[in-house]
Amino acid sequence: EAETMFAAVVEADPENADVRVMLVHTQYDQAQLQRGLARFAEAAGTYQRAIETLRRIPREGYSAPFLDDYLREESLKKELADCEVASTMRNP
Repeated sequence: EAETMFAAVVEADPENADVRVMLVHTQYDQAQLQRGLARFAEAAGTYQRAIETLRRIPREGYSAPFLDDYLREESLKKELADCEVASTMRNP
């Protein structure tokens, strides 16, 4: 699984901002897939991990602006909230 591989690289080199960005992207893609499969609780957990990873990216080590949705915490939080609502509606 890609998330596991990137997480291992992040653990080995915690200051590598590029690898952390790749991990967030992987987590975002996985959450989008889970959401598309109506696995909202799993998607919510994956979005939460992406938010936590994003918060740990050393900004000074990453030169590109954070323009993509998967690199904007407010976008990830909205996706997370949507999945939490969908999960509770599906499993009242």
